Amino acid sequence: MNRMALSIQRLIGALFLIAGIGKFSTAIEDPYLVLEQARISNLHTWLAPLSEFAVAQEQWLIPLIGTTMILTGVVLLANRGPVRLSVIIMICMVLIFVMMLWRAYPQIFLIDGLMIAALIYILQKR
Repeated sequence: MNRMALSIQRLIGALFLIAGIGKFSTAIEDPYLVLEQARISNLHTWLAPLSEFAVAQEQWLIPLIGTTMILTGVVLLANRGPVRLSVIIMICMVLIFVMMLWRAYPQIFLIDGLMIAALIYILQKR
């Protein structure tokens, strides 16, 4: 893995670590409000059942997502352990985020699109 790929991997790791911590504190982001906005935006669409499920199960779903993001961040920063698996899991998770949130937060295409591109780049360089 070259120096640039490792730098990008560590940057993405730091971002996931911060985002994961943010799931446990409303100071950075209110994930419960985000899910509620997604539920409202997805009413009467094929995503409505998924959004309803996410809101109904938010008490365990948000901590699971936060923990996954924190662990992925640590793995990417340390460049040890299941790096490839962590990257694949994060690509899947980010795609689900985009699918669920794009109606409520269209800017997610730019932000998470860049994240997916960086994750695919990391995966390709490993």
